[in-house]
Amino acid sequence: MLKVRKVANRVSDSGAVFMTAVLEYLTAEILEVSLDAARQEGLVRIKARHVNTALKKDPDLGKYFAMAIVPNSKFVPKD
Repeated sequence: MLKVRKVANRVSDSGAVFMTAVLEYLTAEILEVSLDAARQEGLVRIKARHVNTALKKDPDLGKYFAMAIVPNSKFVPKD
């Protein structure tokens, strides 16, 4: 896919492995902070609003997902 989209002239064989690791890490971080948000409400199931709250309130993830829209979630007020 990296070669098809012409992201770069050359793509290493391990490029896909690296990108997979990055996506796995980001997913784990998002799930971790989302679970914390759900547990603060006394719930064990993560809902869309927990993901949205986690993305907006976490300082590191907030930088990268500032313009992200999470469907079926409520507005997160700025504190």
